[in-house]
Amino acid sequence: MNDLLRRTAQLLETQLATDPDNFKLKFHLVEVLSQLGERESLFNLLDAALIVALCKEPDLFDTLIRSLAANSPQDALTILNQALEQDKSNALFYWRKAEIMELLEEPEQAAKFRSVACVIDEDFETTPPPALLNTQSEEPEKPQLITHQGVYDGPDDGLPSDDDMAQVNELLASFDNGKRSASFKDVGGMESLKNQVRMKILLPFEKPELFKKFRKNAGGGVLLYGPPGCGKTLLARAAAGEANLFFGSLGIPEVLSKWIGESEQRVHQFFETARRQSPSLLFIDEIDALGGKRSEASASMSTLVNVLLTEIDGATSNNENVFVIAATNMPWRVDSAFRRPGRFDQVIFVPPPDFEARITILDLYLQDMPTETIDTKKIAKVTAKFSGADLEALISATAEDALLEEMNTGKSQLITTQRLLKRAKQQRPTTLEWLEQATNYASFANSSGLYDDLAKYLDEL
Repeated sequence: MNDLLRRTAQLLETQLATDPDNFKLKFHLVEVLSQLGERESLFNLLDAALIVALCKEPDLFDTLIRSLAANSPQDALTILNQALEQDKSNALFYWRKAEIMELLEEPEQAAKFRSVACVIDEDFETTPPPALLNTQSEEPEKPQLITHQGVYDGPDDGLPSDDDMAQVNELLASFDNGKRSASFKDVGGMESLKNQVRMKILLPFEKPELFKKFRKNAGGGVLLYGPPGCGKTLLARAAAGEANLFFGSLGIPEVLSKWIGESEQRVHQFFETARRQSPSLLFIDEIDALGGKRSEASASMSTLVNVLLTEIDGATSNNENVFVIAATNMPWRVDSAFRRPGRFDQVIFVPPPDFEARITILDLYLQDMPTETIDTKKIAKVTAKFSGADLEALISATAEDALLEEMNTGKSQLITTQRLLKRAKQQRPTTLEWLEQATNYASFANSSGLYDDLAKYLDEL
């Protein structure tokens, strides 16, 4: 059997050599390599571009995950995590991740991801997808969830039991928390933004006597907004690293639940963990999804917003030495109560990197790459409005061009200035759509002055 599979792999590799962009050939080769257990070759082939393409073909992708899970659940999990980075709202991805967690004997994690899947797609509650592995004799037990009427199907008054909440607390303790080694050196450009964050977060530790003199407590919140891919998350991690703070990150998958009261409990536990580990920095990603305008939200989401506001206020607990940084691509969807003094009293616009910042980012991403001497100033001139993520994608695509040419010609290739310029002409910045939408808010919804920095940036374009 293995001999036949190896022969099949060789034939597929031969065909790919003449047609390297053939998506389905790559997919079939990945399947064969999975069955052969050739992990290194599999992951060399299964690059980010192929995963993005597979995400657009849900049936093919699900077939791949089933094949991987049958041979190596851990490999299937690795690919699913990469896919979730591309599509964070795909219910099937979360459901498959739950099934893989069961295969890895992680029942608490399985329950968490199954619950997230049901939040995204309520149909999964009554009509779940086919089982990941056909060899399973019975479907794993599903958690009791809220029905569409909003009534908990469990006992008592609709609240999860103490044992349930103890499991939730243990789960929360395993979230992506801990001190980070990132620093402002890892953030290309953005000097003005770094100084603003430094003033808010670092100075209370560097000058404690001064803050005490003026009765200023260490702590508080900063709201970062701007187009996606411009470094908001990295800036938060770097701030924590600079001050050596405990770092906790909270997003939609960690919070959303269909159990009545559990989303609120998770938010509370998140802040409680930060208070116990203070000095700490909490990062809330996509706060527009968690803290959207209550006038436009359902009753359950309004309750969640109220809990989040209370925790940030520290109304029932001491938030000294607890810093909160939130990020959003859509500040116009965030409830205005978050901007009250004492909450996110500092709102910072994070624009696409300017010319000098683009040079710095290009230099960072080109480190350790096979290059000739690159004229990054020339590249920076033609990449106006590119986000940091766009610049990374530009270099990645150029590297793929050089790699394919070396494979086809057999001659060593390098990333060159001309290759980068050629790719840059073919690539549009992903910030354009955001800037077009933001222009309307800066022009017609800025009576409070919230978007003054954005309006200034747009005027200078």
